Amino acid sequence: MWFWQRNKQQHLLVVSLLEQVIQQQASLLELLTREPPQCKPHNQSTLSHEQLNQNLVKWLRQMELGIAGVNKEAPPIKQIAQLAKYMAMNINQAAPIIKALERDPQGKRRIRIDLKRQTPEVIASCCHIAHSLDQLGMCLYSQYKKSPNCLLTLKLNGLPATTSYLSGQWFKVAVAEKIKDYQQTNPEVQLVRNLAIRSAAGEQQQLDFIIAFEQRIVVVEVTTGRWQSQLQSLERLHSHFGIPLEQCAVILSERDQQDDQHAGQMHTIDVLAITELEDWLDEQIYASTTTETELPEAVYK
Repeated sequence: MWFWQRNKQQHLLVVSLLEQVIQQQASLLELLTREPPQCKPHNQSTLSHEQLNQNLVKWLRQMELGIAGVNKEAPPIKQIAQLAKYMAMNINQAAPIIKALERDPQGKRRIRIDLKRQTPEVIASCCHIAHSLDQLGMCLYSQYKKSPNCLLTLKLNGLPATTSYLSGQWFKVAVAEKIKDYQQTNPEVQLVRNLAIRSAAGEQQQLDFIIAFEQRIVVVEVTTGRWQSQLQSLERLHSHFGIPLEQCAVILSERDQQDDQHAGQMHTIDVLAITELEDWLDEQIYASTTTETELPEAVYK
């Protein structure tokens, strides 16, 4: 009897310690990846003109736009940023798990992914993402059983930070990280995230990214869906804030080349996948230092 009680006490102690570790990981993850609040001036930090690229300051003045504030985000921990980039750059191979996560980012139920008919590369990518989510504390558990059905099972923790990250924040992190990588060899390119602008009429809107080149400013929205989901927001920027659609771009996790190129031509908006981002940035640098008559035909419009 004494032996049984002692084992039971040890078991309860181990369970309690594990629960504390999981709670600490979850709290840290929520702190580091928390989604910024909606655009509200009193909740935002101010960003002075001295902190901005002078070309961006000049552009804001020309457009008669003010700075309502900027929602500052704590930089994601290295593993979270690496996972975001991996998901974005392996979007096709990782499609089964990414689509499953997007369907239930709140973790309401156990996620079961049948990988029986998938290639070894797809299985490896899906298992890598599941393992990474588990290591980061976003999963309560994950398991892959090769026999008999090649079944990947995982259960998300349901925390707000996890839900936000898997609902699309991961892709914003991936785009920001790719641009930061590009800045290492092109320091003249400046990236501003979550800048809230204010029109002369007092209207406000938060932007995903503003990228400042030497002589060119581009407003960038990102989405894991179709580019049309951002069209209303970009058209509002044009009609309410006077920003030309030619100075706007949408970055997608993936796209149908023919449809999106045609749509881009119709709306004069650059539409590109994240895998095209580096070439697009090269093109913007070239366009910002070349006269209009020398510009090559745009690749992404």
